[in-house]
Amino acid sequence: MNLPQGKTIPIVRDEEFKRLLGLPPDFELTEEMASLSQWARDWYAENGQPWTYSQEAENFEIKEDHLIIDSALLDTKEFRKRLISGRAHSVVLIAAGAGPEAEEEARTQWENEFPDKYFFMEAYASAVVEALITEASGRLCAWADAKGMAALPHYSPGYQGWELKDQKVIYELITEKDPSIAQKIELLSSGMLKPKKSQLAVFGLTRDLTRAKNLEELVPCTYCALLKCQFRRGKYRTIAQAS
Repeated sequence: MNLPQGKTIPIVRDEEFKRLLGLPPDFELTEEMASLSQWARDWYAENGQPWTYSQEAENFEIKEDHLIIDSALLDTKEFRKRLISGRAHSVVLIAAGAGPEAEEEARTQWENEFPDKYFFMEAYASAVVEALITEASGRLCAWADAKGMAALPHYSPGYQGWELKDQKVIYELITEKDPSIAQKIELLSSGMLKPKKSQLAVFGLTRDLTRAKNLEELVPCTYCALLKCQFRRGKYRTIAQAS
């Protein structure tokens, strides 16, 4: 399945960067904070190696109390409920990472006793991962729309209602099909990923476009920051606005 992949530096919105810095979206950065923010952006633009990978499941089933993706069993009641609501017929697995460079630079800044630079670089790398998933969602929406389908919101192991242990299942499904991904991210015994600025996610696909358009919470648009996307089916809200 020829799904869109991504390798370019993503667009990190100021609003999301501020949120990961622990600041409200309308907070006015001080001169020093603005300088650190720009430093993190410039450093990553020159040195970062972000990437995303997408693959559609060959087999997908919704059972009474679990999901089956390519013969692997997943215990996720919340995501299962969402997929049923959206009448999903298939799923797409996504892996994304900001690359190890930012983490290494943050560690270097900490060791050199520059905690502010460490903090800003850590936050920016996290924002990059979120932007990668957002942009992957946009590409997936375009790909699905051309085939008469719609993408449903992504969900990840560790989210509410989905235990982190299933991260191993998603990781193995991805790396079994493309072993090169194992060179980009490693799954630790804890279920966490290394580099830590990485994420695995699953998007549902539905052919029921009418239902997707009528149920805003079933499409990624609500929390998708690609405001000018031609496939937008709902008004954008930040996580803070939704809570």
